[in-house]
Amino acid sequence: MKVFLWIVIGGGIFFALPSTMYLAVFKGIFGRVKLPEPDLKVWCRGDEALETLYCEALEEFKALRFRDVTIEAFDGKRLHGRYLNRENSKLMILAHGYRTRPEINFAPQIQDFLAQGFDLLLIDHRAHGQSQGLFGSMGSLEGRDVLSWIDWAPYEQVVVYGVSMGCAAVGHASGKIRDGKVRGLIMDCGFSNFYDELNYKCDLWKMKKTGFANAENLLAKLFLRVDLKENTASSLKRCKVPIFFIHGALDDEVPVQELYRQYEACASARQSLVIENAHHALAYAMGGERSRQAIRCFLEQCTG
Repeated sequence: MKVFLWIVIGGGIFFALPSTMYLAVFKGIFGRVKLPEPDLKVWCRGDEALETLYCEALEEFKALRFRDVTIEAFDGKRLHGRYLNRENSKLMILAHGYRTRPEINFAPQIQDFLAQGFDLLLIDHRAHGQSQGLFGSMGSLEGRDVLSWIDWAPYEQVVVYGVSMGCAAVGHASGKIRDGKVRGLIMDCGFSNFYDELNYKCDLWKMKKTGFANAENLLAKLFLRVDLKENTASSLKRCKVPIFFIHGALDDEVPVQELYRQYEACASARQSLVIENAHHALAYAMGGERSRQAIRCFLEQCTG
């Protein structure tokens, strides 16, 4: 009997230790954290010219007078955004990346969009900034939130621009957009599904990938009711809104192959641009006039 008891205890410990580890990792990946102040030197990969560009863009951003807006998500959570209303007929909704601030992802773009006659809405994803939520979902639930923000927007013409996880959110939302006021989507360096992204990171970290990704997916299903294998491709196949895809060829967070996968899946009018020297979430800034001109032309085509 004692032997049996020790077998049961030992077996419990054997299974409990990995489970505890996976739970801790799950919380570490998906849980809310307090964001530190951004280190532009790290963000810009030591590129001094790029760092100067960001510093100047952020100073211009600080001078803008946003007002806070909130909406209720499909599950009752309060979502927060910052809204700049200059009484234009066009709105740019900006969806930031994982554990970063909208102004970091979009500082270089904002003055360009203002010059093109857009009002701005910078959203905080769930479990980020001033939005509610203890956990994010890496794109799936955020996609439903993007649809809620579109419903809120009192505009004749809306464009949604997502970076990284925000791009994944836009991808998940793309096939569900039925409102004719949405004239275009910009998808910048997003992954098609987070399960494959986890496996990609495991390869980088020399970890055994399948068991880890499966465990995290099981926890996502249990706690978030989200399947990390859910692919933006299934939504893009139903998309009717023009999309501009942009990615950096040197992206080591989300490989550039993800652009090609999603571009091929997209059923709507689409364009793409790969910036050869750009790292993750830096394609617009590092692309200089090439990326600015390409997106400017896309926006003119979409909104007139």
